[in-house]
This record gives sequence, C-alpha cells and structure tokens, in this order.
Amino acid sequence: SDTTLRCVVPAVPMVSQPVDADARTVGATVSVVLQARRSDANDASVLTYTGVGAYYACDNNRVFADQRAQQACFKCCRTACITDQFKVGSSLKGQAYSWCEDRCSQYCGYSSRGRGRRLVRLRRLLEWRDVLKEAAR
Repeated sequence: SDTTLRCVVPAVPMVSQPVDADARTVGATVSVVLQARRSDANDASVLTYTGVGAYYACDNNRVFADQRAQQACFKCCRTACITDQFKVGSSLKGQAYSWCEDRCSQYCGYSSRGRGRRLVRLRRLLEWRDVLKEAAR
C-alpha cells in the first residue's frame, strides 16, 4: 500500500560482526531503494538483531586463506559460544559443547560432514544471494 512498508529481515550472515556480547545484539543499517533511489542512512534506519551469539565477534574473514586463522577462529568461537550458552542458561545443557563445536565448524570454515571448504563457501554465497534478493524486492 502507499502507507505501509513491509520489511523482511534476513538472518544475520555467518560473518564476523560487531557484537555487543552483554546485550547479545548486532546493529545493522537499513536502506530502502525505490525506483533506483536509495534512502539516506540516519538514526531511524538502524535495526538491531537480538539473541546473537557472542561467537559472531570472532574473526572468520581469513579462514579460507590461512589455516592458523581458521584454528584461531575455531578456538575463539568455541570459547565464546560455550561461555555464551552457559551465560544465557541454554536449554541445550550437556549438548552445548557438541552444538557449539558444530556451529563453530561451520562458522570457521570447517565442514562438520567432511565435504570440505567448498560447501561452506557455497552456503555463504547462497546466504548472501538470498539477502540480496530480499533487499531487491
């Protein structure tokens, strides 16, 4: 309609984000494109993701180029994830360790199912493709 704007927010992409670990939030800027004109970014265009895991603060930007970076990412991610799960009183209980290891394997570019790095890259590309498709609508 001419008075309502419907916004579909994609999931937080699995890339390093500036996370507020205490509040478990990530800020994002929303822009609207209408007839090839993009809205200006201002205070009203800030969107806040809530319930974001602390491991999103770990650097996973170089994991495909450097095995040490991948190992550092996994160590950071696993520590942050497990700490976060206990901090929020997760319902995973004894499964928190294996859930975090699986999540961090994906986040840091390891394949938990043995299919290699290409699967992780493909998944990230598909996530971004979906994000861009939604933004174009």
